Amino acid sequence: MNRALFRQIGNIASYLIVPLVIAGAIYLITYRRFDTPIIVDLILLAIAVILWASSNPITMRGTLGKQIVGSTVSAVIIGIAAVGIIVLLNVLAQRVTVRTDLTNTQQFSVTNATTEVLKKLKEPVKVTVFYDSSQGDTSRRTVEDRLKEYSSRSDKLNVTYVDASFDPAKVRDFNIKAVPTVVFQQGSQREDVSSTDEQSFTRAILRVQSNIDRRVFFVSGHGERPIQASGTDSFSRAVQALTDNNYKVDTINLLNFSTGGTITSTDTLKLNPAGDVLVFGGPRSPFSDQEKQNALTFLKQGGKALFLDDPLASASNLPVERRDNLNDILKEYDLKFTSGLSVELDPQRRVPNNPLIFIPQTVAGSDVLRNLPDNAIILMAQSTQVDKGQNKLSTEGGGFTQLLQTSPNSFLKTDLQNLSQGFDQAKDVRGPLTVAATYQAAAKEPPAGTQNLNTRLALMGSYLFASDDRSVGVDPASGTSNYFFFLNTMNWLTETNDSVVIAPRDQDAKPFPINQSQGSFIFWSTFLGLPLLVLFVGVAVWWRRR
Repeated sequence: MNRALFRQIGNIASYLIVPLVIAGAIYLITYRRFDTPIIVDLILLAIAVILWASSNPITMRGTLGKQIVGSTVSAVIIGIAAVGIIVLLNVLAQRVTVRTDLTNTQQFSVTNATTEVLKKLKEPVKVTVFYDSSQGDTSRRTVEDRLKEYSSRSDKLNVTYVDASFDPAKVRDFNIKAVPTVVFQQGSQREDVSSTDEQSFTRAILRVQSNIDRRVFFVSGHGERPIQASGTDSFSRAVQALTDNNYKVDTINLLNFSTGGTITSTDTLKLNPAGDVLVFGGPRSPFSDQEKQNALTFLKQGGKALFLDDPLASASNLPVERRDNLNDILKEYDLKFTSGLSVELDPQRRVPNNPLIFIPQTVAGSDVLRNLPDNAIILMAQSTQVDKGQNKLSTEGGGFTQLLQTSPNSFLKTDLQNLSQGFDQAKDVRGPLTVAATYQAAAKEPPAGTQNLNTRLALMGSYLFASDDRSVGVDPASGTSNYFFFLNTMNWLTETNDSVVIAPRDQDAKPFPINQSQGSFIFWSTFLGLPLLVLFVGVAVWWRRR
């Protein structure tokens, strides 16, 4: 390198020395910790000093005040700085983990939801990993790789590894039944995890932090969809989603519960209006007067409920009174489901050739719609309209809030016996139609000793969006955002809007197919091509030096 250019670079580096010293000092005074930013600052400072010292030996001699030091001092300074850089690089390598995940689904990286959970940790979480070295290193390595990803995002995880074959006493103390097992502890809370997937680890961290039970009860006894049976017409995937996100789920008989407390026996269930949620999953037979009264008592005390309508039930041979089931409860709040089906005519907002399955527009202003995935697509199928009555629209959390709407080029078909007919101006309703909404109001009859309780209701024009139907339900692998929309709704009902949604991760099982000619090219290019290339380079160098 030209000596003048090298000296110019050294002079430029000298101007960085003082700012780097000041920046490092400010960071240490402000944060009082020695971590990545201060290490990077010291490395840059060392490099600047080396460049300046090596490019200005005369200045160095004059500064030190001795002629004899000359190049010797410069060499010593450069040597010390080089050693310092090596030490700092080693410290940085120990403290900073740089990993690249090249899988299509990023299955070896943690999701944004997990990162948010880790950021919110206020108290340390003790993690004890039990493994058996006699079974090989695979079990430990998988868990260790996963926990490294977690530890790189939070310093609140204290991880310990216990080899079950060398420390059986500790295995007995923790009452470990099988290995590998990962034990998460915070205070008196403990969660044992036998699987190594991200969802299980993050769910365990959430559970050890919370002493609050969030309970969801699916109303049963009126032809509602089952919560455990498999098939497109059930809610088993919704139940699994709730369980994965720390909800306790069960069914409930509206004749067999009271309000204002917790479960006290197997016969009478006491609901807590402050956090419990009732889910009405498309009932197809009428409620009794006592059941309606019990549900209303719970809601008036500040209870929460999700109403999932089934518009086609009134078009079948089922009793017409079914229509009044949900509306008889909702009329207390001047709400109702309109009889009919939403028909979407905008080709950009519906599934091809099916106007009853559409992509509604989200209406801004509700916590339910926040933090949805980028380019979120919510599908609604066979949905009716939610009628707000005389309630005023609100975006402030109270009153009636719209969530999803059809396009202006849609209509509500009220004659369900003639769905194939077009718009009937005398009977049908022009869009846009509200197909999902929420309602909030202060509790009318709060239990004694409670205050600031709110009744919260969520109304969905179709139960199918929360069903097991892979095309329009809550299956996270369907490509829709129904899974997140459903859980956001439940989080809003329980007033835990800041709760993150933990979705299952898809395994990256996409092979890289190659045909016979491509395989032959890869074989010959590596078996014969690379050696020939090395030989050619060697001959070229020899010929040039000859």
